[in-house]
Amino acid sequence: MSDFKWSDILDAVVNGTTINGVKPGAPANETLSVPKVLGWESGKLQAEWTILENLHNSRGELFGGYYSVLADVALSYTAMTVLNDDERFKTVDLRVSWFRPATTGTITIDCEVINRSRSFVHTEALFKNPAGKLLCKVAVTFAIVPA
Repeated sequence: MSDFKWSDILDAVVNGTTINGVKPGAPANETLSVPKVLGWESGKLQAEWTILENLHNSRGELFGGYYSVLADVALSYTAMTVLNDDERFKTVDLRVSWFRPATTGTITIDCEVINRSRSFVHTEALFKNPAGKLLCKVAVTFAIVPA
């Protein structure tokens, strides 16, 4: 997928389709349970993810570190919404703040670009449980790198 548009990738992710026969996303997405992207617009993205019991900790709660996986994927797609097609990016900072545990159900993930400069894209994701209560907040900074 060397010749592509970020919008084509995002649309294919939302629709579950391929681009020239190739499924968009990192190879790790096939192994990891990643969020389902519901929709996007410039600077924003909505996703959801259903908690899997095999990702619980010994207390029967979602393993806290897994939020990092979910956020890095969802916020990578969010960063794509503001990049030029000739720009690439990589994660350079990821911070998680936890508020309450999650055990079952579908989590909603509201993602937003907080700032886009020449060198960085700063993003934030809010994870909420089915009752709408905040589970955690994740901030990820992406460096914009040459293609």
